Amino acid sequence: MLLLGAAAGGYASRAWSQPSRGASIRPVAPALSRGPLVLIVAVLLLSLIALWRGVDDAGGLTWDWFASYANALNSLRVFKSIGFALLLAPLAHQELGRSQSTADTQFAWGVVAGITTVVVSVLWERAGFVGLWDFSARYRTVGLFWEMHVGGAAIDAFLSMSAPFLIWALMTVKRPVGWFALAVLALGTVYACLTTFSRGVYLAMVGSWGVLVVLCWARSRWAGVSQPKARWPQWRVGSSAVLALLLGAEVVVVLSAGTFMADRLSQTERDLGSRLEHWQNGLNLLSTPTDWLWGIGLGRLPAQYAAQTPGRNFSGEVWADATEAVASGKRGLARFSSPENLDSRDAAYGLTQRIAPTAGLPLATLEVRIQSAVQFYIGLCERHLLYERNCQEAVVALIPTAEPWQRVSVLLKGPSLRVQDGEAPRLTMLNLALLTPGAQMDVASIELRDGGGPNLVKNGNFTAGMAHWFPAAQSYFLPWHIDNLYLEVLIERGVLSLVAMGLIVVLALWRLTLGRGRLAALAPFCVASMVGVLLVGLVSSVLDVPRVAFLFSLIILVAIYGVVQTQPPKSLRNSLGL
Repeated sequence: MLLLGAAAGGYASRAWSQPSRGASIRPVAPALSRGPLVLIVAVLLLSLIALWRGVDDAGGLTWDWFASYANALNSLRVFKSIGFALLLAPLAHQELGRSQSTADTQFAWGVVAGITTVVVSVLWERAGFVGLWDFSARYRTVGLFWEMHVGGAAIDAFLSMSAPFLIWALMTVKRPVGWFALAVLALGTVYACLTTFSRGVYLAMVGSWGVLVVLCWARSRWAGVSQPKARWPQWRVGSSAVLALLLGAEVVVVLSAGTFMADRLSQTERDLGSRLEHWQNGLNLLSTPTDWLWGIGLGRLPAQYAAQTPGRNFSGEVWADATEAVASGKRGLARFSSPENLDSRDAAYGLTQRIAPTAGLPLATLEVRIQSAVQFYIGLCERHLLYERNCQEAVVALIPTAEPWQRVSVLLKGPSLRVQDGEAPRLTMLNLALLTPGAQMDVASIELRDGGGPNLVKNGNFTAGMAHWFPAAQSYFLPWHIDNLYLEVLIERGVLSLVAMGLIVVLALWRLTLGRGRLAALAPFCVASMVGVLLVGLVSSVLDVPRVAFLFSLIILVAIYGVVQTQPPKSLRNSLGL
């Protein structure tokens, strides 16, 4: 909605400011050359074909506010990133044409604002749920990336892509107060990167920052041909050296003061074998030449992988069944199902809802229908998204009765969830999960009361479908992600899209390193940003997270639309033989 509003306002302003009939129209920015334009159009057309194939494979487009990853709307969700980027590209081109330095600066500061939001959320998350200094707990930071309710690398890709712009801000800001604020943010950003405990993030940071150092050095050499080198004030030189030492010390402390990362590194060889098997299973989805050429369809990897890969199905499903609810004389109904190969509670697929913490031990009351004996988990836990801290919980064993529907009440037991004075605030989450493999259970209503208080559950009778409810996987995330950017494009979009998107990325990188845009202020930082994403993409999916994929697409388009217009000085071109 935000991007649609921005596009509507931008195009309305553009239309309103057009000159009157008969007046000469002078373009604000030079037109894009034919080669890049052909590539952009090709990517758009191929993406539309993949979108159509995805919707068709899912059985056609139907509207549902609470669609699953197997629904046709998941194809539209994945398409949004490149769709919105291309929708906003002409507006970005116009702004860059008016004043490239101003537009570049606003764009970069916008990314820094995003980093600030993520860092603040990470610090709160770790302070509240695991502790700022506990690096042994098996807790991986997720920040505000709700897309990680089924795993994935949303925060990994965003941090890798945005961190170079923070370095730009440190190098650009002139006042000591602003610089020191950014230095604190840099420490927080490195902390956020380290506490993802993601080997992909570590690789991306080292690789992209190394590229940035090389490009900044080369840029200073190129710029020195035509202008004297700028000198930093003494306070900045000394402060930068101190910051570098602090960042190095931070890395050492996080990696050596806990055991979690050491455990992950010791499992690298085993994880690589599992990853290779996972990638092969994904390639097996390309069963025909048409699939190889056009892909299986946008957003279809989770459903196809779960359906066609033995033993790699979804860990469960929950959906609202309005038709069955009416037939059963109920106002609403949620149907839980679990696969035959469900092997532990940790891998169970749960239905969650934010609940205010209770003063005592709450009483849960459910109206359920079952066909066979099942075990059902109910827990009220301190939980941000994936990882639980303290829980008031119960496992309910149910057997069929003479009546199809039975009403069950159970007291949840566990420690108090009240936040003590001086502690970071924590969220609490109600979690419902079916634990019996190969079972099914219908829930017509659920209530949670603290003493004689009101029902704490919203839409507990599911009359509004899945409103207020949110599904979340636990520990098992394989079907939802192929864990490789390049295979992600190949499998869902096909060889043609992989080639076209690869050419666009290569074009953007070439223009910013060896082409006409290499002297633009943001050139080295855009390159480092793209390199970071490409490195994370070696072991993680990227394009199935629309917000992250949108930023990646926008950075590429800014590189092609904007900094390409920057011509190096004539003396520099002559000295380089250009």
